[in-house]
Amino acid sequence: MQRIRWTGDKKILYATSFAVLVLPLLVLLLPIGQKRWSGAVTLALVTVLALYLVKKKTAPSIHHKQVLLLMAVFALLYTVLYYLLGIFFGFHRAITGFTLSTLFWYMLPITVLIVCSELLRTRLLAQRSKTASATAFACCVVAELLCFLANDSTNSLSRFMDLVALVFLPACIANVTYHYLAARYGASPNIAYRLIRTLLPYFILFEPSAPDALLAFAKLLSPLLILALMRLLYEKKEQTVKRKSKAPLFISYALLFAAMLCIALLTSNQFRFCALVIVTESMTGEINKGDIVVYERFDGQSPEEDQILVFQKDRSLIVHRIIRIEHINGETRYFTKGDANDAADPGYVTDSQIVGITKFSLPYIGQASIWLNGLFAGRS
Repeated sequence: MQRIRWTGDKKILYATSFAVLVLPLLVLLLPIGQKRWSGAVTLALVTVLALYLVKKKTAPSIHHKQVLLLMAVFALLYTVLYYLLGIFFGFHRAITGFTLSTLFWYMLPITVLIVCSELLRTRLLAQRSKTASATAFACCVVAELLCFLANDSTNSLSRFMDLVALVFLPACIANVTYHYLAARYGASPNIAYRLIRTLLPYFILFEPSAPDALLAFAKLLSPLLILALMRLLYEKKEQTVKRKSKAPLFISYALLFAAMLCIALLTSNQFRFCALVIVTESMTGEINKGDIVVYERFDGQSPEEDQILVFQKDRSLIVHRIIRIEHINGETRYFTKGDANDAADPGYVTDSQIVGITKFSLPYIGQASIWLNGLFAGRS
């Protein structure tokens, strides 16, 4: 397919791309509770504008119907596997079930956001322009954020980090796959997959109580598996040279995914090893402010003198070294002290207060978290 050659066409494309990117972004600035419907209406208007002004279309692959069916099956399979997690983690009542209120405030605007974003993506990708492609990607990520952020507040660091791990990063990874599929098979496979995955849970009264880290892992992994499978099934074999040239890109994706997975697992506190950012200077020398401590969750181990504990005290997590252990009346008492402190901690720590035993620390990595924490503290 030829690239756009006319100057007038390019101006229309760039002006439309600017509107596609800026208008949905402005919706994110609206007060909480107004984002979803405002975003749906805004994106619908932008989509109509783009479809009217940007005329060039692309013919989907001959495998279009097969891919459409496969994507619907993948969505159903993902939903089934998601609810099977309840066998291991239990179930709780769904926050949003199917009601007229849910239909109007959740399901209808989400449907508009998904359908419009995919139609917009397909039309812009057909222009074979890097600017249009990047704009479509950014707009579709924003549209996916609007599906989930409308009633959420980010006025705390923990909530902000949850939204990054559970919504933003999965949205970015998923849209890489959606871009690939839309460019080859049109909008309908993505629409079918996203509508089934997003709307079907509203008809089910219960949902599994799975750890957030596991859900983040599933959201990151599933689109990558779909991408790999589609390339395996339908993409024509390429020359050896081309395959080699793409190897660094796939290695980069794999490393990025592995890094995000490690962060999700460590910060979830749902697994054997967990991570904690040091925000004080009481352990300076061994562990400095801004370091990340990786610790093993306490499960009846026998801590020894000179080991560094993570324990709960006065509703705070403290990371200090054991300086003395006493066994009195069947109770083990751990006396602790910060390496940089002049005096030992008042009182003692018992097994019920211990959260974990530190294994190692990673210097400076937690500085960004401290900065964000200060930013949100300043806003509250």
